[in-house]
Amino acid sequence: MSDERELETESTVEEKTNKTEEEKRDPAGKPAEETDAELSEEPAKDTDEDLTDEPAKEGKKLRKDKKNRKLPVWKIVVVLSLLFVFTFFLAGVIWALASWSVITTDELLWHLKMSLKGANTDMVVEFCLITIGSAVLITGVACFAILFIMRIPGEGTDKLINRRQEADVYRTILDRGLCDDVLYFDPDTGYKITALLEDARVCDPECAEDVAACMKKLREFHAMKLRVGHAFDLFGQLEFYESLRGGTPSAYRDYAQTKERVLSLRPFIERHAGEPILTHIDAVPDNFLFTENGLRLIDWEYAGMQDPHVDAAMFAIYALYDRAQIDRLIDLYFENACPRETRIKIYCYVAVCGLLWSNWCEYKRTLGVEFGEYSLRQYRYAKDFSKLALAEMED
Repeated sequence: MSDERELETESTVEEKTNKTEEEKRDPAGKPAEETDAELSEEPAKDTDEDLTDEPAKEGKKLRKDKKNRKLPVWKIVVVLSLLFVFTFFLAGVIWALASWSVITTDELLWHLKMSLKGANTDMVVEFCLITIGSAVLITGVACFAILFIMRIPGEGTDKLINRRQEADVYRTILDRGLCDDVLYFDPDTGYKITALLEDARVCDPECAEDVAACMKKLREFHAMKLRVGHAFDLFGQLEFYESLRGGTPSAYRDYAQTKERVLSLRPFIERHAGEPILTHIDAVPDNFLFTENGLRLIDWEYAGMQDPHVDAAMFAIYALYDRAQIDRLIDLYFENACPRETRIKIYCYVAVCGLLWSNWCEYKRTLGVEFGEYSLRQYRYAKDFSKLALAEMED
């Protein structure tokens, strides 16, 4: 009996010990110490870093990138430029609304053209103050734009050109379809405003079709036989341009001999000169504009009464033509019916006009304005064609 109790007690103790050990194990049968290590050491550390350290580092990096990021200079310039243009335009609109009454385009052009005829120019002057190159007029009902060109005379031209005579020329050719539309002209300053001829191009002196069209335009203009109260004296202007040098010798050593030979052509010219009519004088390729509304001849500042055949000679020497090209030009103007004496007379005009513009270039040189090859070629026309004309007279 005693032995049975002892065996039962040992068995009971052993079961309790086994139960205690099983409770200390996890459901997977692992020791408690191993489970605690897996749940507490590494995973706990990783979780803390994911929740705290990494977001903090990324935030600091983003803030640092924002501080280092700079706006490109070109963007700043563009923004400031647009702001300036908008402000300027807005100020112009406000000023125009406050200063202008309702006026149509036709009324505006009528007022401007009246300035050429001596009408009241108060409105024109006010218009000029806000118009250089282009204008946007706000009528309160609609907004429209008109493009203009403003001519401001160059250095020394006040001595070369009589602006009141130029104004007289523009009055004479007004509304005849000869030139660009002159809307305003100040005979005291020479300031001129003309309507812009959009998509216009100048004559190409090497293009036969262009040259033929220009000679036809010249014939049509000369056929009008317009008249003004002043003349362009070729020989008088030649002497005048020379006097502007103030006694400074010519840059050409044989100038005296060349001038003497050119002056010797005068008697022949006077014997064969045509009827004096309004002549452009500066009818050069660059002054012929091809536009969608036809061919126009611009820049009439030298125009005056003269033999119209001078215009053909002027075209030739500005285009730097040789003799063969000049003969073709003469044939185009006269439609292959030029008398021999007239052809020789045009040779004379080439020589006289060459010396005229050579003197003009020499005067401009004293003002610091250089014309390079053009100046030299004009002098050569004086030398070569004075000899040619004299030789043709003798045959």
